Amino acid sequence: MRKHTLVSLSLALMFATACTRQLNDSVNIDNLNENASEKAGEALLNAGSKLIIAADQKNERLVMIDLNHDNRETWEWKAAEDKEVLPEHLRWFINLDEAKPVFDGKYLMTTASGGGVALIHIASRKTAWYGYAGGNTHSAEVLPDGNIVTASTAGNALTLFVTDPKDTANKTVKYDFPDVHNCVWDKKRELLWAAGKNRIRAYKYNYDRQNPALTLFKTVNMPQGNAHDLFPVYGSTDELWLSNSSHIYKYNITTNKFTESKTSGGATIATVKSIQNGPEGYVTFMDQANGLGGESWRTDRLTDFDGNIIYQNDNVGLYKARYFLTNSFSYPDKHKFQQVFNGRGAGSEEKEEDKTTSVEENDSHIK
Repeated sequence: MRKHTLVSLSLALMFATACTRQLNDSVNIDNLNENASEKAGEALLNAGSKLIIAADQKNERLVMIDLNHDNRETWEWKAAEDKEVLPEHLRWFINLDEAKPVFDGKYLMTTASGGGVALIHIASRKTAWYGYAGGNTHSAEVLPDGNIVTASTAGNALTLFVTDPKDTANKTVKYDFPDVHNCVWDKKRELLWAAGKNRIRAYKYNYDRQNPALTLFKTVNMPQGNAHDLFPVYGSTDELWLSNSSHIYKYNITTNKFTESKTSGGATIATVKSIQNGPEGYVTFMDQANGLGGESWRTDRLTDFDGNIIYQNDNVGLYKARYFLTNSFSYPDKHKFQQVFNGRGAGSEEKEEDKTTSVEENDSHIK
């Protein structure tokens, strides 16, 4: 039997008990527990759940939705309700815009247009670490050693945060990248991929947790500019979804080729904030800005490429959404949690170490 790779949500119920869950019962995310059986993800599949995690800007939250059980909301996180977030830092989390499951699905990475980035422990609904990158932070990635990197569009930079609990200096390093919107770790090639404007860049990482550094390795010209989402194609070790203002592509790293995805009628697809596919039985969906949800860049629905609705709710304003699945492109099968120092505001507005490194002159090797 093909092994399902749905993220191993650690249910407090033992595996045997979880397997007997009635199919009309939605997952109780409050029962997540770090010490639960490693078979919990398989039990979750047997329970018949299909979860998405979304940045709902209208309601200032991250929310989990079970598509297989009447779109029931099973979990949410709000910065204002997290006592680990200091009151003076709440504005960092205005307009949440990313949601990535990490560390075996026990944590989430999120960012916000207010400049904040956070690693959230799902079971407790509390931040294990958070910081400030500034400049309309749009995405984040956890590196293999536990350090965190963010992408800020208006800040025109990748920001590398030192999260080592032995180093409490809130150290950050910035790397110029105009209009960068995203960042994705590639475990196979040991590279960090990011896209901004009309370029995709790949960076090498030095694996020095206390003195981290990124080095530009490769630059690729995109067919069209204004990059937005960059996220692994589920089931592939060589492809990334890429969206920009007016197109969706699959970028094949091995062949260095872009293949456009269109509607069944051959039309291009514009203003897409996120794309996600999954295993058999999971519809490839997108979050396409339609002006519903309170702002022009939001939507109240998730659809397939032909506009067929996968999820819709008049009361939400979504920016990005992901299936709650294992990301095997970026992380190992057992993605062990790395201890982090929660300085409650690393890279703060008041005192931000700026070691900006320009790489524009190195783009002569564009491919």
